[in-house]
Amino acid sequence: MNRIELFRQAVEKLQKNYADEEYMSDMNNWCVVHATKYMPHKNSDGLMFIQSTGMATNFDLPRATVHTTLNHVVKAHGSGSWDDMPIVILSPYKDIVKENGNPAEIAAVDTYWSTNPERGLVLPKSTFVIRPSNDVLFKIDEHGATYKRDNYTEEEVETILKMLNDSDRATYEKYKNGDLKDYEVEEEFRFDERVKKMYDSAKDKKAFLRGLFEESRFDILSHFLRDAVVHMAMEKMHFHELVATSDGSEPVVAIYEAATAAGIKGATSNKGHSYSLYCQMDNLSECVYMYLKGESLTKKDGGIMNAATIGSLVDSISTPSGLPQIFVSEIKRSIMNNTPIDFMKLYETQFMELVSAERVNAQFDLENATRRLEEEIPSWRFPDEARKNTEIEEAKKWQKRATDELKRLSKINTMADFDKNLSDSFRKHTTRLSAEYNAWREKLTKKPDYNKLVEKLKHSFGYSNTVYQGRE
Repeated sequence: MNRIELFRQAVEKLQKNYADEEYMSDMNNWCVVHATKYMPHKNSDGLMFIQSTGMATNFDLPRATVHTTLNHVVKAHGSGSWDDMPIVILSPYKDIVKENGNPAEIAAVDTYWSTNPERGLVLPKSTFVIRPSNDVLFKIDEHGATYKRDNYTEEEVETILKMLNDSDRATYEKYKNGDLKDYEVEEEFRFDERVKKMYDSAKDKKAFLRGLFEESRFDILSHFLRDAVVHMAMEKMHFHELVATSDGSEPVVAIYEAATAAGIKGATSNKGHSYSLYCQMDNLSECVYMYLKGESLTKKDGGIMNAATIGSLVDSISTPSGLPQIFVSEIKRSIMNNTPIDFMKLYETQFMELVSAERVNAQFDLENATRRLEEEIPSWRFPDEARKNTEIEEAKKWQKRATDELKRLSKINTMADFDKNLSDSFRKHTTRLSAEYNAWREKLTKKPDYNKLVEKLKHSFGYSNTVYQGRE
C-alpha cells in the first residue's frame, strides 16, 4: 500500500475519533498545540522552548505570554488567521505544566502561560514538532512529523482534493481556472494598484489570475495536509482532536470547569486574554512604543523620537495618542527640564489603576450575586424544587468566584505581586526603553535650537515657568 492510500485511510479513520465532553473533562487528555512560523529554540539544558514576544523583540515590547490551544490547531478568528503557519508544536498538557507551572488562564481556544523572560515556554521531551518537508507526502516518527507544502504529484493533488470540504474545493477550482467574479477581482486588487494595472493590461485575464493565485490554491492543499498530519500525530501521542470549539460547546465548557476545579482561571471563549491585565498592559506598552518610536517594530518613521524638526516634534507630542495622561505629562516634563524618566514607575502606577478598576468590577459582581441569592431567587416562581436548587447553586458559584477574585486583587500592590514574570519582562523593557529615550534626549539638548524647542513646548502647552513641574 503506497503512502497516498495510507493517508486516505488514516484521514477516514480519524474522522470517527474526536474528543467529546467526557474526554476533555480530564486534564490527562489535554494536548497543548502551538502554531507558528518558527522552529522552537533550544536552551542550555537541551530542551526546546518557545520565545515570548518580549524575548523575540529583545523587549522592545514586554509581552510575557505564550498562547496555545487544546487538542486542535487554532482556527482563524477576528484577531487573525494561523492557516499559513507551517510549524505546529504538540505537547502533553501535564508535561508542559511540570516544566512551567500552571497557565495563567485556560480555554479550549486560548490557553496561555506567563513565561519567565529568560526561559520562555519550556517544552518537555515528549513534545512533537510537525514541520514542512518535501521528501514525501507525510511522515510520522517517534519525535515529530513532516508534510509537503508544495511539489505535489498529480495523484497527491487529486487525493487531497477529494477530501476537501465543498467550499475549499470550490475555491481551489476557482483559483485553478481563474474563474473569479468581477467583484472578487476588485476585492483582491483593492490594496495593490500595481497588480491591478497589470491585470487590466493582460490580454488573457484568466491566465493572469491562474498565475496570480497558483500559490493560494496550493495553500489550500497544504493547510488541509498540515491539519490532517497534526491530527494523526496527536493520535500517535494518544490524544483525540477537539472539533467542537465554538463558545459554550459541551467540550469547551468541560475544559472550563476542569480548570476552575483545579483553581486555575478559565474561559469559555477566546476573549479571556482580551479582558485580562496581561492584555491591558500589552496594549499600554504598544501605545508607549508607537508614541515614542513609531508605528511598528520594523517601520521607524513615526513617534516623537523620530521627529525630523522642532515643529514636527511639538506636533507629535501634542497629537492625541491614546496614552494615559501621566505618560504624556512626564514626557513633556522630561524634555522641558532635561531630566530622565522612570518608565517602570509609570507602568506600575498605571498597572495599579487597572487593578483598582478590576476591584470595582469584582465588588460589583459580588453585590449582584448576593442580591441574586438573597432577594431575587426567593421572589421567583420555579416549576419545581430542582430548578430552584440549580439557580441557588449557580448564584453561590458566582458569589464565590467574585469573593475569591476580590481576595486575590486585595493582595496586589505591585506588578510583581500579580505576576513576577510580567514584572520582570517590563523591567527588561523599561531598562532598554529608558536607555534609548535618555540617549535621544541627551542628543536633543545638544542641538542649537533646543532652547527654542523648550520655549515652543511651554508656549504650546501654556506654561511660562522656567522649570515645568508637570501640573495639568
